[in-house]
Amino acid sequence: MTWMRTAAAAAAVAVAGSLIALPGQAHAVTAADCKDGSLASKFNGTVPVARKPGQKADNFLGFTNTRPHATGPVNMMVVVTPGTVRVGPAPTLWWRVDHGSWHRAAFTFQRGGTRAASEWYISGVNIGSFAAHQKRTVELSWSFSAKAQRTWWWGYVALGTAACQKANLYEQGFSSYTVVYDTSKALTHPHPAQRR
Repeated sequence: MTWMRTAAAAAAVAVAGSLIALPGQAHAVTAADCKDGSLASKFNGTVPVARKPGQKADNFLGFTNTRPHATGPVNMMVVVTPGTVRVGPAPTLWWRVDHGSWHRAAFTFQRGGTRAASEWYISGVNIGSFAAHQKRTVELSWSFSAKAQRTWWWGYVALGTAACQKANLYEQGFSSYTVVYDTSKALTHPHPAQRR
């Protein structure tokens, strides 16, 4: 389950030059507003570790609006996977933005197959707008049950405004993360997928 923009939709926007202005949007959205990285993220190499059931492990993901004007409402998607098809219980996730109120994620499960791992995700979560050049921080606070898989969990957070999503353009902001659940202290280096 990923947000992707198609080449056809991207070409259509490039030709049109601009999109629509949604309610609350101060200007007509341009193709530049919708490009990948217009909500730029900075890689955070810190990998939090939960050593026992219920212990929290937090990721902090920063995003910056690179455009000279405010965005419209921004939607967030969070995906997490242990990298296998067969999985145990989902992790518990509480998230917040800029030290605001905490929200518990109501995950949807998607079972994997021969070429894809199973994963949990939330999508369409409105986190508000970004002012011009504003930096905002998404905090993910994880915990695991006693029966959850003890492994390297990883995933990503994707951000996109409603106006760009109406044109099928997504992932204006994208940041990957890793969190470890390991009670044995045996996992000492990343899953191979993290070394790309």
